[in-house]
Amino acid sequence: MKKAFIAILTFLISTIFPLASVSAAGADIDMSIYPSETLAEAFQEDAINFDFNTSDYDEADTTGKTIMYVFRKDGCGNCKNFLQFIADDLLPNYADKFVVKSFEVSNNPINMNLVSRLAKFYGQESANGTYGTPIVVAGSTFSTGFVDTARQAEIKSVITSGDTYNAVTVINQGVTSFEAGSKTNFSANGVTFTSNTGLNSNFHLKADPVDKSGVKLAGYDYIAAYDISIYNYATVVELTGGSYKITLPVSKTYDTYRVVYINAAGQIAEEFDTEAGKGTITFTTTHLSDYAVYGRNGSAVNNVNNPKTADPIMIYGGIFAVSLIALAGGVIAYRKLNKRQ
Repeated sequence: MKKAFIAILTFLISTIFPLASVSAAGADIDMSIYPSETLAEAFQEDAINFDFNTSDYDEADTTGKTIMYVFRKDGCGNCKNFLQFIADDLLPNYADKFVVKSFEVSNNPINMNLVSRLAKFYGQESANGTYGTPIVVAGSTFSTGFVDTARQAEIKSVITSGDTYNAVTVINQGVTSFEAGSKTNFSANGVTFTSNTGLNSNFHLKADPVDKSGVKLAGYDYIAAYDISIYNYATVVELTGGSYKITLPVSKTYDTYRVVYINAAGQIAEEFDTEAGKGTITFTTTHLSDYAVYGRNGSAVNNVNNPKTADPIMIYGGIFAVSLIALAGGVIAYRKLNKRQ
């Protein structure tokens, strides 16, 4: 009865007052217009048994907790499996660290409007307007469809980390992109990353050494390579529209350094000028991926670790030897000429 009433009400609102829905899409998110249910009600509808009376779970208390927005459909097997995961794992172990706000999206255009707003904010808006359920927003993470073991582990990591990021609150503060934030500097494995705009403070840098020695750059020696990415927990963040300065450590000394972007096909797709520092080189890019560092001395390749000491000595020694030979030849020729006279 409750479901039927809500479905009729939302249908009338979306049919009779379409302009209200349009204007709401461009304004703050007013959660009071989105029909929701408690986690206990969601469990009851899917016949999941859990005794909330003996649990530390508190539906009303959201202070310092990870808020999970869960959108599901009636009769959705994936949705029931996810709710069972909450009952079997999250509630017994982390009941006092999270709160679930459950929404039905079956025949509910208002709740689907909220889904679309959140998906767009996280950069995961559907091209055709359809989404796999359940749709799960947990702190600063977003996913649709089957919640596999990797996503379950990520959700537990979010909860235990104390991630209280709330997309609804952030959107209402005027932030239009999930990536936005105040953190500009990241580091990992001796690699530093600086963004020209603030990024989400939950992000972290991964800079894993990789072997790209088989990729050759004409006239240069291969030094090292890194797979560089920004992550939000276990998910890679596809950064776009910014400028990113990356500083890499270098273990060899050369006159000139060059950084290249190596694409998925294992080919050099882009080259970058660098600025050399003390044991480091820095370059600027607009995207992240696999980057390799190369070096050279003058115009020729030299594999000596410290070529700046050896090369001038060899050159000067050669010039001196040639000079001696020329001088000796001149003396001999002069003497022969005097004897003839």
